[in-house]
Amino acid sequence: MGRLCLAMLVLAACSGPTKTTRPPEPPAPDARVPTPAELALEAHRERLLDHRGVVDVRVDGDALVVDVCAPEITPDLTGIAVPATALPGAWPETARGEPCGCSERGVYHDDGALIARDCNACTCHAGAIDACTSLDCRMHPAERIGFTRNSAELDDAARALLDAFALGLLDHPTAQLLIRGHADPREVSVAKLSKKRAATVRGHLLKAGVPKAQLAIEGKGADASLGGAAEADRRVDLEVTE
Repeated sequence: MGRLCLAMLVLAACSGPTKTTRPPEPPAPDARVPTPAELALEAHRERLLDHRGVVDVRVDGDALVVDVCAPEITPDLTGIAVPATALPGAWPETARGEPCGCSERGVYHDDGALIARDCNACTCHAGAIDACTSLDCRMHPAERIGFTRNSAELDDAARALLDAFALGLLDHPTAQLLIRGHADPREVSVAKLSKKRAATVRGHLLKAGVPKAQLAIEGKGADASLGGAAEADRRVDLEVTE
């Protein structure tokens, strides 16, 4: 009996203190699940902001609201899983920094290689969507069509500008284009060279599909210098009229 008690005491000493079992900690609360409208905003925001005339895209309750410059602006709202609407307002500019409507400076629409100016002289669509309803807002290349000294050859940049400009002319079959060639006074045979430059531009536009009846040329020689660097006078100006 004494031996049994001794063995039980040794076993109790070796087993150590009794462990206390702690209750399990409650699970951390889950992160807030985005609403369907928030998911739609994330999925479509950048696409909608790229549309001309769109000012902002935002969540309003369970719906998506696209702020636009004017009622004429109709971004594509198909494929959005929640109610979505375009809401016009008096905004100064779009999400991409374009003016909402004609500005006091008369510069209204900029579309890559085409730029329409003097839009205050005609009826415009707000938000720079379709430039103007009249070609009183004349189209111009966004950059100067220039030439190297004593040359009438187009470089790659000028060809790209003219290709884009030709598309604008084809969209306006009643438009007339006057192509004016210019030259630097220090070039050789400035009268002939300026007209040759104009003819080169006309030839390129003809190859791009613009009808010959829409195109006229004029060589100005060195009579219309811009008064700056000589390179600026080695150019062709394009004037569109209705």
